[in-house]
Amino acid sequence: MKPILMYAILLLSSAVTAISGSGEPGKAYIQHLAIDPQQPQIIYTATTSAGLYKSVDRGENWQRIDDCDTTTAFHVIRIDPRNHNRLICGGRDSGVWVSRNQGKTWSRAGMDDQTICDLVFHPRNSNIVYVLARDGVYYSSDTNGKEWKQLFDYLRFQKEHPVPYPHRPWPYSRFQKIAVNPHQPEQIFIGGRWEGGYHRSNDGGKTWQHKWISGMFRRVDPIIFHPTDPDRIFVGTHHQGLFVSYNNGKSWLSMSRGIAPEKRTPFYGAYLISGLTYDPRNPNILYSGSDFSNWKSIDGGLSWQELGATLTCRFARTMAVDPQHPATVYAGTNIGVYRSDDSGNTWSFKSNGFPPVSIQDTVVAQLEDTYIYMLSDGIPPVYRKHPDSNVNNWHPMSWHLDSAGEKLRFDQKTGELALYTGAVAYISTDGGLRWSDPRVRYRDMSTLDEAAGMVPLKASDDNVWRCRVILQGEPFCDDRYVGLYYQRPPYVSLQLVREDYPLDKSSPVWQTNFDCCLQRDVEIPKDFSSDTNYVLYCEARDFQRNTLTGYQFVEPGQEMVYIFLQQNSLLPGFKNTVLKP
Repeated sequence: MKPILMYAILLLSSAVTAISGSGEPGKAYIQHLAIDPQQPQIIYTATTSAGLYKSVDRGENWQRIDDCDTTTAFHVIRIDPRNHNRLICGGRDSGVWVSRNQGKTWSRAGMDDQTICDLVFHPRNSNIVYVLARDGVYYSSDTNGKEWKQLFDYLRFQKEHPVPYPHRPWPYSRFQKIAVNPHQPEQIFIGGRWEGGYHRSNDGGKTWQHKWISGMFRRVDPIIFHPTDPDRIFVGTHHQGLFVSYNNGKSWLSMSRGIAPEKRTPFYGAYLISGLTYDPRNPNILYSGSDFSNWKSIDGGLSWQELGATLTCRFARTMAVDPQHPATVYAGTNIGVYRSDDSGNTWSFKSNGFPPVSIQDTVVAQLEDTYIYMLSDGIPPVYRKHPDSNVNNWHPMSWHLDSAGEKLRFDQKTGELALYTGAVAYISTDGGLRWSDPRVRYRDMSTLDEAAGMVPLKASDDNVWRCRVILQGEPFCDDRYVGLYYQRPPYVSLQLVREDYPLDKSSPVWQTNFDCCLQRDVEIPKDFSSDTNYVLYCEARDFQRNTLTGYQFVEPGQEMVYIFLQQNSLLPGFKNTVLKP
């Protein structure tokens, strides 16, 4: 809705002196945030281009703390859970660095010049550190970190398990994560790349298994464990949304209800999950970023709502909750740090001390309040602040603005704020919180209607139940416009589960996967108990709408089963269920 108030416009000169004394806004790509649990006003951040930073006042001001001479691109900084003065970090070509005085000084801790994608402390013995490097997993049990042993040889795995794309070895990147189960520290999880899924060790890294998510190509990035339920694990995937396991990874369910996709080239809806974390006092409260926006769940991931619009940068790469004041939430984005003091409803930009952004032009507009809008010389292109503020409290107003701007204009008659780039004009009617995107970025895909495996059904015998499964509702689509990396059959998972699944922590009693089709004949062995009710559950991978799901109560021997597919329907096991913290 367009504002109906009176507007005034004042175009100022392009000089910074037009708002002298206010200072430039700060900017940094935040890859990781870490809050000191004993002194939560102390926060550390790793940036991909500007080094390591520390705040001692809840993010109001930041000071650079690294003296590493090898890189300014850091991927992770962790606080020793048993000694909060001790920090460990790593990044691009950096090796591992350790500080024992809260970041005042740093020393090398081995793996010299190797890129560190992620690292984590052993949950019960912080002398042990696990590192995810580009070529696999390493660990050290030496507090000085001088001796490292490789636990998982990723390049060897690729040679032994080749995939269609790409036709070359590929290393881990900063998107992949490593996590250790705090309830069972011998369990180590790492995300996959173009092999999809994830890798898991149940014996402290001695042996590894490659696992899929419901038998389909879904690349795992973030991994978090429920703090009290040892069997509940959440994983975020690259473009396929969020998944949860209630049985320690034996099976997974799509949990992205309410999360909207980003519509993007090559013409598909991306559900890339990032920054996944939970409220330490109530783990049913979850926060996550995605390609399109940033999200909150208050029911353990069963449903999601968009966070407040003043979080004006989508795709929070890292999020953290104050352990002593859980209404305070931090979001680290590709432009800086935001803080909310009301559980994600409203946000303020807290990047004072990061590298400054130069100002090209300014515009003053009177809306509900009077604001100065600033056009920067890069990305993000637009910021705003109150003109009477004498502090550096610029707030980015660059939602989905991925191009540098050339002109910024405000129309007093229509109330529209316009950003002009070399190619297009972006328009905002709400003061810059959200912008229209004139580019065509989404293409209709043809709906499949073919069937596979259709043969005349034969009478069931004592050992096999034969039935025809017909998928209805929102038929899934092909992926002909999706990049080759993601064109990976199979696309459908069919699972026979108990009525109370997954909260009973059981596993599917039978499962199969198949390629794109709307009808399929299946044969289900009758080697399961007949003293319970069963559900035939279906997941269909869809690059436009994430994951389509549906289910139908069935009886063994039933010849025809119709399953209605829609976006992330909940299984009957969740009906009238209240998850305990």
